[in-house]
Amino acid sequence: MRGPFGLDIETGAIVQVCTRKADGGKDRSLYLPTDPRPAVTADAVASAQAQLALPEPEIGTAPPRDGVLLVGVETWFWARNDRPASATATIPGLSATITASPKALHLRFPDGTSITCPGGGSAWAPGRSGRSQHSDCTHIFQRAGDQAVRATLDWDLSWTATNGESGSLPAVHRTSDIHLPLRQAQATTD
Repeated sequence: MRGPFGLDIETGAIVQVCTRKADGGKDRSLYLPTDPRPAVTADAVASAQAQLALPEPEIGTAPPRDGVLLVGVETWFWARNDRPASATATIPGLSATITASPKALHLRFPDGTSITCPGGGSAWAPGRSGRSQHSDCTHIFQRAGDQAVRATLDWDLSWTATNGESGSLPAVHRTSDIHLPLRQAQATTD
């Protein structure tokens, strides 16, 4: 028996409407889902995660990379693109939204040291005095020359679905390398 297709208003599923004669010749309509699987939260979450685009960290420095970076002077680091991101996917009868929030910025330096900064670090605010600003995401280089820094930004992932379910997924990591031209400066006194 094949009949016309319709939409189940409660679930949003496409159904096939069939009519059959049963028990004394009465007509009855049957609603047969075209996809026998019910809406599965995991499918919607996986689809939303596939749509979530998290970039490699874009690292800001103070002093700026195109300025003069000196050996022995503290350099600040932060992720410029560490704003939360989200993606939503909808399957028949269900939607899920994934939200990514920056958890930590990890920096590895050529001398073998590393630091971990909460979130994406704290940006330097031009125009404010240095004494009024603070960051745990700084490093003092000891050698002149090109210094390669590896930056990894960890993202926490959480999700919610329209059926009331929610949860978290394993963290996602994005990595980039930056190169800093460090100079040696000598002070002269009389």
